[in-house]
Amino acid sequence: MAEHYQHPLNLAVCNLWDYNPPEVAVARVITTNGYVNSQGRCVMGKGVADQCRDKYPGIDFILGQGIKEYGNHVQMLPDRIISFPVKQVWWEIARQGLIEESAKELIDVCTWAPEYTYVMPFPGIGNGGLRPEDIMSSIELLIPHVTFCTVEPLRMMNFLHRDKHPYQLVALQQGDLNLGGGYVYYV
Repeated sequence: MAEHYQHPLNLAVCNLWDYNPPEVAVARVITTNGYVNSQGRCVMGKGVADQCRDKYPGIDFILGQGIKEYGNHVQMLPDRIISFPVKQVWWEIARQGLIEESAKELIDVCTWAPEYTYVMPFPGIGNGGLRPEDIMSSIELLIPHVTFCTVEPLRMMNFLHRDKHPYQLVALQQGDLNLGGGYVYYV
């Protein structure tokens, strides 16, 4: 397991929308599905997709039109938002094959636009119904290019320790980061 990991995973303990390091242009990657409703809008009803739809009115229509024209693929949206498909339809569990395909497409975006810092949640976990161990091989190629954010740091760090995957915490502010349970991680 652990011996094949070549890059530490950058882990930010925060909500996706709170990741704003100074003097850095951040591109936010949201996990999505490919279902377009009768009004031409991508269904964005849970997780960061729901938050994005509320924060950027109309983005569900823009994504829906992109899906209708180009299919369920990674898409660059306004305001440095990038869709990352993990499902074909909103009611199913996330698909590892689709996550892997989306990861490859996102690497192309990262290469094409290296001026951005890319931040995203762990894809397929939460409403996607997958566990961290289900997705790690699918996102391994993304690790050098993306900072992963989590609001469940102990769950993710426990998994990363168990999997012997190297990681580093990314500081949002100068100082220490208290993750509860008596542990203080200095970053």
